[in-house]
Amino acid sequence: MKEKIVGHAVIAFGLGLLGFTFLSAYSAFVDATILARFKMLAPGEGWIELLAYAIPVGLLWVMGSVAGKIVAYGIDLLRATREESR
Repeated sequence: MKEKIVGHAVIAFGLGLLGFTFLSAYSAFVDATILARFKMLAPGEGWIELLAYAIPVGLLWVMGSVAGKIVAYGIDLLRATREESR
């Protein structure tokens, strides 16, 4: 029973993190001032300016990947508890 509660908690945390990631991505691409703040990390012209846009996309990709793995771990926990109860 405890593993089932932990599995549901892990899934809820992972889905919350996925939701936060998607809301962050949505706000970053709707409000251009958020992306403009990342330009301070890579001052310059040309391909270096492209780096200012690659940084937030990379951060969002990492956050989404981690959240997806957390959700998958929670699903594995629930599946394991279901197989043990049979």
